[in-house]
Amino acid sequence: MPRSLDLIRRKGKSSVSKKGEEDEISLNGAEKEVEIPKNNIEEEEIMIKPLTPPEKSAVLAEIDDKGGLYFEAVPLVEMVFENLRLGSKINLGAVNELAGAFIESIRRNNSLLVKALFHKIDKFSIVYHSINVCIFSVKLGLSLRYEKDEIEKLALAGLLHDVGKIFISKEILIKPSNLSREEIDTLKQHPVLGYNAILKSLGEEYLWLAEIVKQENEREDGSGYPEGLRGDGIHEFAKIIGIVDIYEALTHQRPQRSKFTPFHAVKMIISTFKNAFPTHISKALVGELSAFPIGSFVKLNSNEIGRVLETNTLAPLRPKIEILYDSSGRKLHSSRIVDLNDHSILYITSPVFFNEKGFFEVEKDEE
Repeated sequence: MPRSLDLIRRKGKSSVSKKGEEDEISLNGAEKEVEIPKNNIEEEEIMIKPLTPPEKSAVLAEIDDKGGLYFEAVPLVEMVFENLRLGSKINLGAVNELAGAFIESIRRNNSLLVKALFHKIDKFSIVYHSINVCIFSVKLGLSLRYEKDEIEKLALAGLLHDVGKIFISKEILIKPSNLSREEIDTLKQHPVLGYNAILKSLGEEYLWLAEIVKQENEREDGSGYPEGLRGDGIHEFAKIIGIVDIYEALTHQRPQRSKFTPFHAVKMIISTFKNAFPTHISKALVGELSAFPIGSFVKLNSNEIGRVLETNTLAPLRPKIEILYDSSGRKLHSSRIVDLNDHSILYITSPVFFNEKGFFEVEKDEE
């Protein structure tokens, strides 16, 4: 664990979900004037026989990373945002250390990716949103084979991409209905506000970072803001962060709507924003984030629940699964391995995640 993060942990974790700034609702019919179904997903709970403490800990260790980097990052990012809001210098060394730790973790396994996709919080904080966007950005950057220093810069930009929103009224950011035209115009000031905050805190040496923050809402076809830039006029990192920013918003609940599964989120982005992002970045999104990451849990049409062991690049919705619970929710004494590509009768109906109460919560898509 990085020393600076460990120091923050010993000082006590902050409760961002209770007092942090709220993230705005991307694609809520406000910024993009795109109609998104408000109740795309209904959630149900399947009660499962409680696990014994050792068994439960073993399961959570694989998908929760409990006490790990994901939660250690929260107070650090919160502190950075507060310093930027006050116009103070930020501890860039600690932020870079966090970004480096994220990169190494994502290289090794998908624990951070699973956490970013399936961890539930009571409120939708800009801090958690920024951490998730950083994780998704690194995942795409690695798939695009960026050099080490490029990945580090991408991770830093992902963490700070929405810092301008700390200067926007909380009432606008968490408004449960569509924004008015005046409120949209106010919200669209956040890229420039973030640009100014980065330069004020870090100076001209980090102009590249400020430019990415300002360009994250620009689009390949010129439909973005604040300057309506096109194509090569937009930094590639801003394009990556821009697409995963939308993806993160769609895969997490917002006041106006329920969340989408990763598959349906990517499907919506590709169909709705087909000219907004370059092809190679859209393909990276499809390849890395459109299905079910290794280590995540899924429910089959047989009502069995299993864990994804291997992905299938040619058929991303048919990975290899380790079946852990039978159709009645009872844990199997001996798990079995099923390659869905070889069993046409079986298919995944929804992703699930294990929570602290001892049962899986299942998310169902409504077509």
